[in-house]
Amino acid sequence: MDQLKVVLEHRFWILSVLAVLIPPIGWYVSTGDMAAQTDIRTAKIKQKVKSIQDLTKDVAKVPNNDWIAGVTQVNTHLATRVDEMQKQLFDHQRPVMVWWPIVDKPLKEAQVKYRDDKPANPQAFANARRLFISRYGDMWRDDVYNIVDPFDMVTGLSPRGGPGKVLCTDQNGAVQITRAPVDSWVQRQMITAQEFWDAQEDLWMLHALMQAVARVNEGSINIDDARIKRLISAQLRGGSAGDLLDRQKKKQPNAAAGTAGAPGGPGMGSMGGFLGRRAGGDMGPKPLPMIDPDDIFGSDSEGTAVSGAGPTGIGAKKGGSVADAPPANSYVEQDTKWRARGFVLRLVMDHQEIPKLLTVLTDSPFPVQIWHVEHQPYDFQKNRQQSTIASDNEADQKQLKANEERLNLAMNQVNLAEVLVAGTFIFYNEPKTPTEQAAGAAPAAAKAPQPGKPASGSPSSTGAKPATSGPGVGPATKSPSSTKAGSPGTPSAPQSPKSTPPTAPATGSSSPKAVQPGKSKS
Repeated sequence: MDQLKVVLEHRFWILSVLAVLIPPIGWYVSTGDMAAQTDIRTAKIKQKVKSIQDLTKDVAKVPNNDWIAGVTQVNTHLATRVDEMQKQLFDHQRPVMVWWPIVDKPLKEAQVKYRDDKPANPQAFANARRLFISRYGDMWRDDVYNIVDPFDMVTGLSPRGGPGKVLCTDQNGAVQITRAPVDSWVQRQMITAQEFWDAQEDLWMLHALMQAVARVNEGSINIDDARIKRLISAQLRGGSAGDLLDRQKKKQPNAAAGTAGAPGGPGMGSMGGFLGRRAGGDMGPKPLPMIDPDDIFGSDSEGTAVSGAGPTGIGAKKGGSVADAPPANSYVEQDTKWRARGFVLRLVMDHQEIPKLLTVLTDSPFPVQIWHVEHQPYDFQKNRQQSTIASDNEADQKQLKANEERLNLAMNQVNLAEVLVAGTFIFYNEPKTPTEQAAGAAPAAAKAPQPGKPASGSPSSTGAKPATSGPGVGPATKSPSSTKAGSPGTPSAPQSPKSTPPTAPATGSSSPKAVQPGKSKS
């Protein structure tokens, strides 16, 4: 008991000593085992790192067959999908790729593949090109010009017999719609295969452009209530990404000034002009000049021209004619599977109908990309129509005067605007047959068309063959001029009162053929 009393008497100091000694002892015991485990695991990690380093020394020389096989399979699948989409898009545009029968017949006899210059029957191919020269004017007139029901200043009627709806001539009677250099062809008495194919493709695209104008005017009776009242110009053109980049660099210092209402800008310049006119004063800013198409696509050549099919003959831009200076760059962009042909459409129309115009343009059987839209108030006084046509017939003179007054009355409306729409038609090339693919290199995934970025490999220079069929030259043979404006979402297929069942496609062809109704006699 005495010893217990001593312990109880000094319990404070005993507990104090234990409190001091127990923590370091516990720490030492625990950290000793942790340090050993740390050393063991660190050694294992270092060993793994060393193994990886030893493996990666020659990693470039060690083939990963599983990865290579997987990537090859993915590439093959993507290339197949690209080919499938190309075929679908080509099939979508094929219904309007039609030939006149007078040209189609010798083409079938020539057994030449589309965009090719090596026919089985060279004489028949030469005959097809000569007939194309002789009938190009008829094809252009029926399949392009007459589609919009042009307003004749003398009769006030359309060449198709109904009331005229769209004024297509300038003060001198010239029509500013792209047209092939027929005069040059006639002098040479022959055209090259490339000129032949290119001119026909331009007719197809111009037909689609004029169909869009006609669809906007659907339901109108004459030029008085037409939504589009004047076609100033319709051009197909190429471009140059390099020239466009140079132009953009030159204008960069002025970009900060970025005025509202500048061409291509989102400002209120044009709308201010409308408000000023409605108020009867100069409240809005003065409209700026329309943008130069070269500032949209880049220059296509130094002597590009627009042909005019009017009483004055051919009208040219920048001096010279199409025959004197053909465009150096026929396409804005191109790839092995598609080509982008630029277009510039200038109109006088009801500004409230601009959204409808853009809608019907993008509903074309050829995919359309809109690059630039611009509008400004239409200056009626500046553009007042005064015809230069003279006639010795007093009745004709009275009729001409009456039509001038009627036209000026129709054009003197505050809701009219001068509109510029610039964009591209995407023309898809005909997919290669399995035999052609097997004979060539393995297909590579093609990039999608992107504005302003030309693709390498021009079909016109590399021999890539766009659109349509084999030996029989696959597009159908009905004339586009007989088509009516299609319903939204569907390409308008040519209609004919006298059509015959389609003939079977030639060997190697993926395009249907149909016999075109006779439009002209050979």
